[in-house]
Amino acid sequence: MMKASATVLANAVLLVVYFAAAEFGLSFFALIHPSASAVWLPTGIAMAALGPGVILLIGGLVLFIVLAILLPIFELNSLIR
Repeated sequence: MMKASATVLANAVLLVVYFAAAEFGLSFFALIHPSASAVWLPTGIAMAALGPGVILLIGGLVLFIVLAILLPIFELNSLIR
């Protein structure tokens, strides 16, 4: 488990990278068209930061659903024997 200072530092680095990607996207696409805005680059960084947590959350949800389906089947099997 990360220490609080390491967590704060990691979040600060993520904030700087996210902000820099947003500024780069806005300045780059402003050269093409003044009203164009790019949200994909900073959104990709945010999704990459949240990705592992989302994968664990969805894996836990799938495990919960599988157990909810299988536990009654196992109980019926033990009643037959």
